[in-house]
Amino acid sequence: MNKLEVRNALKKKKPSFSRQNTGARPTFKGTWRKPKGMHSKKRRNKDGHQNIVSIGYGSIREIKGLNAEGFKRVIVKNVLGLEGLNAKEHVVIISSTVGLKKKMEIIEIAKKAGLKIKSLKDVDAFVKKVKELKEKVKKESLTKKQQREKAKEESLKRKQEEDKKEKESGEKDESEK
Repeated sequence: MNKLEVRNALKKKKPSFSRQNTGARPTFKGTWRKPKGMHSKKRRNKDGHQNIVSIGYGSIREIKGLNAEGFKRVIVKNVLGLEGLNAKEHVVIISSTVGLKKKMEIIEIAKKAGLKIKSLKDVDAFVKKVKELKEKVKKESLTKKQQREKAKEESLKRKQEEDKKEKESGEKDESEK
């Protein structure tokens, strides 16, 4: 049994540590606080009361911080964050603050290096979706450009027609004098 299997087995046995009086107050669910009361049975580790967090429940030191598959998680914020990563040891998590353009660059480089990307369920589907979105935006921008050009042409025609009318009205006024 390797160390990862040992850790995973220990994690299954580990109790879920809950705050004191969670049964009495539903707002306490999910948050751990150390019991500090003078007469607290939980703090004094009395039989029949829940266990409290202690160092003995921790993971094995060599594999602490690794995910269930045994890879170390690395949060990447730019392309430089991928340098020095090994596909056998590391898993990439792309930061949520990274924009779409940089995210695509990071994905491309990570694919070449053979790194797994944990922050995306299906990398290929994501890339395909982004490319379709870019094409759609490009088409829309082209149609907007065409609309602007048409509007410019129409405004020029109107101006030319108005100028002609002004010249004609000016000529009529001169001929009447």
